[in-house]
Amino acid sequence: MEVIVLDDDENTPPLNRDFFQRKRKKGQIQTVVDLTEDDGSQPKEEANITPKRKSPFKPKRISVVSSPTASPSSSQSSQSSQTSSQSSQDDPPIKQDEEKYVPEYYLTNFFIIMDQVYEEHRHLFTESELNITCEFRKLSEAQQRLYIRLYNRKGPWFRISTLKYPPQEIPDLQDTAQGLQKLGFAEVIKASTLSNAQLPKLMEVVSTSELRNIAKAAGVASPGKDNVSREELIERLLKQKTQRTIFGTSVIIQQVAKTLGDCIRLSDESKSVFDRMMSLFYLNLWNTQDDTQSNLLLLRDMGFVSFPAYTITKKNKIFESRSDLLIYEEAINLSKIYNDAIARQDRSFALEIAFSCARWLIGCSNAANDPLKLAEISSESLEQSLNQVATDFYPGKEAGFNSKLNFEEIKLRVDNHLYLARFTWGWVMSQIVVQGVDVLEKEKDYVGATVLLRILLSGAYAPGKRGKWWERLTLDFEHLGKKEDSLHLCETALKDATVSRAFMTGIHSRLCRLSKPPRRWKPPPPLPFPVLAPNEVTIFGKLLTSVTGVKSKFQSIAGGPVTVEAYAMEYYGTEGWESLHSEGSVFRALFSILMWDVIFAEIPDVFQTPFQDAPLDLLTDAFFSSRRELVERKLEEISSNSQLDELVESSWKLHHGISCRGISWEFHNLEKLKQISICFGGKALAGMFRLFCEDYKGWSSGLPDLILWKSEQKLGKLSEVKGPRDRLSNKQRAWITQLVSFGVQIDVCYVKEYD
Repeated sequence: MEVIVLDDDENTPPLNRDFFQRKRKKGQIQTVVDLTEDDGSQPKEEANITPKRKSPFKPKRISVVSSPTASPSSSQSSQSSQTSSQSSQDDPPIKQDEEKYVPEYYLTNFFIIMDQVYEEHRHLFTESELNITCEFRKLSEAQQRLYIRLYNRKGPWFRISTLKYPPQEIPDLQDTAQGLQKLGFAEVIKASTLSNAQLPKLMEVVSTSELRNIAKAAGVASPGKDNVSREELIERLLKQKTQRTIFGTSVIIQQVAKTLGDCIRLSDESKSVFDRMMSLFYLNLWNTQDDTQSNLLLLRDMGFVSFPAYTITKKNKIFESRSDLLIYEEAINLSKIYNDAIARQDRSFALEIAFSCARWLIGCSNAANDPLKLAEISSESLEQSLNQVATDFYPGKEAGFNSKLNFEEIKLRVDNHLYLARFTWGWVMSQIVVQGVDVLEKEKDYVGATVLLRILLSGAYAPGKRGKWWERLTLDFEHLGKKEDSLHLCETALKDATVSRAFMTGIHSRLCRLSKPPRRWKPPPPLPFPVLAPNEVTIFGKLLTSVTGVKSKFQSIAGGPVTVEAYAMEYYGTEGWESLHSEGSVFRALFSILMWDVIFAEIPDVFQTPFQDAPLDLLTDAFFSSRRELVERKLEEISSNSQLDELVESSWKLHHGISCRGISWEFHNLEKLKQISICFGGKALAGMFRLFCEDYKGWSSGLPDLILWKSEQKLGKLSEVKGPRDRLSNKQRAWITQLVSFGVQIDVCYVKEYD
């Protein structure tokens, strides 16, 4: 394995990223790093970060090349050998087990993030927090390197003896660690001074096998031997930590100190400041367990991920004040507590949190918007209703969530900056309450579920979800046997302007079913769009499995068990149709490819970081309203284009490999996408894309299972497959209605067992 440092001089060959990536996939190299400063000679696919004050560390152009299996006759291998030979003459010999360069990327990126956050979000930090960042800049380079190395690793505690960094990077690890402790950036526990009070902190660093050896050496009984859990071992050892040797020292402390040696952790005060900076920079770290999210800058620079080119225009602050940020972080922490409770199946504790969030949301809701009042159904107030179904509340810091804003002020904020409203405590609380509704409905506690849904519908947060909340509220009232009330709620829901067509069909269907005589003699008014019926097809087969809650399996032509979708694909194959089981993924991919310029158009505030695969407003109804002209112009172009396959191919080649919501480049096939676009035509695709623009999240589910096409005849149709006991959902009915109106041929294919 050879490491080549390519300096920024005129004799250095340009880094061929594609070549090295191919080599890496073949196992001929370990990694590829390209961190050359942009000289403007190559177009950038990504949005750039350009801090006003340049970071003090210049990134190097680095590549790691090895060709253990390459043929000597290969021209690429020859070039690599020449470059390696040339490099080895310039560089002094280095031991094989040492890194041959001092990595700059993590240090440079850390300062880039600090500069960016300082420039945009300084008002969210206290003077003492800003002082920590200033003091960090004064650290020696070795101290900065060690701090960042530890920050990027999972801790909190680390054994200093296991930290292996080359001397070119951190010359004296022990001295550097002590320097960080002296300046308040770390805490070091020396083995020679380990105390009883410090012991519990370090037990998580000890491996299970080491714990067993310590227990054995200390004579701590461990019934069951290897069957004793790690937690039990730690508990037993801590109970015996006062056990002394004849010299007066603790046996447990002596063994732990011998095992671990000196240990280090970053100080809570400094780490919390940098955690907040990272979260403000990426905007997606508050509520994620994905470690790769905090390394997107590095992954982008290394070429492992690429983001679209878009213009970042910021007119409004995400957090107006520090108090807004703190209360949002507190709400996020509460959300994590809720998720942990659900993970350990502690539903009662989870519901305490959900009920508490609902109570806090009442304070910024509008009682006049209570769905029962709007439907003229007599009921108690929201607070009284909540107190009747909730006996326990989470004992949190209620004062922190007492909003000083009234309903009108919150609604104004949400209406004007809908995509930024997700960074408010009320938005987070709404999501917790929605999850609480899920729990209550699963437990068939429909009374509690209806109370929470009433509170959600009385508030101003998440207007794009009101259609779904209305639909669930009408269903829960029907579950309670209150069909008359459910009918009134359906009528009220259809008058709500925020209810999209994705949910109108289902609510109207329930209204029609409940409006039959003698409950209603007059039929309900029709929907504002035509409801057209699909073609129905019934096919028969040999049923192999029929278990409630498990997908039915039929015998395929080859004799093996297949799903109903695969069985239907075999049937359509006999009629000459090519088919894909996609459930909408193909059309979402075509939306991303053909609407790329619209999705990444310059709109204020929707792009906050260079690491977005979609604008912040994509999942809101603000997406369409803020781009109305662009959308209409693009849809007209698609609708009237007779050569969509060429349009698909050109966009595919231009943007291939760039992260974009809705498309997985590895999963989709260009030729099939071209065929499907031609077979369905521009009018049908433009109709689907309009729905995605109006309500991307609402229309992302419910599309038919199968895409069918005949390339030669340029014919395309969709098929929703239903097995025994299956029936169409409201969302599927909504999609079918819209698709038929676009001129798309649709089958509802029922797969049944032979008599």
